[in-house]
Amino acid sequence: MVGEFNFWDGRRIPCACAVKTVSGSCSYPGESRQLYKYEIIDCYGNTQLKADPYAFEAQMRPDTASLVTPLPEVVENTPERQRANDFDRPISIYEVHLGSWRRHTDDNFWLSYGELAVQLIDYVKDMGFTHIELLPINEHPFDGSWGLSALGSTLRPGVSARRPISKPLWRRRTGPASM
Repeated sequence: MVGEFNFWDGRRIPCACAVKTVSGSCSYPGESRQLYKYEIIDCYGNTQLKADPYAFEAQMRPDTASLVTPLPEVVENTPERQRANDFDRPISIYEVHLGSWRRHTDDNFWLSYGELAVQLIDYVKDMGFTHIELLPINEHPFDGSWGLSALGSTLRPGVSARRPISKPLWRRRTGPASM
């Protein structure tokens, strides 16, 4: 792993991986918002830098580095929400891709998670759905992507994990049939 915390030099703090499984673990004393990537060295000695596919935050394209970000806080279900999820309660799930569901009419840019929380929950409740299923939020090299060339499963670029998707949605919900 390389990044601002080791001056983009993988020799400073080496990371080992299991060759057969191509997995490993690393721990670095990175500061919040520092850039990083995985440094992959193949059997021929060629080096490639790759974004973290599980990062909570990434740079806006065309840049592709991941950002050191604190883990999001855990949101607990309220007793009311837990009752709404009982197995004997009927459900109707609205499946949605947040990046294409609705956009700003003036500039065609994405809605913020706060705007989505208001508009999406009102829409879904008006339509009679009881639950929302979010399609995976993947970063693509270009917005017109059909999902074939994902760069990683992250929050939208520039969106911090400290403001996770669920937080505005959880704050907005009301009543037993809420999201």
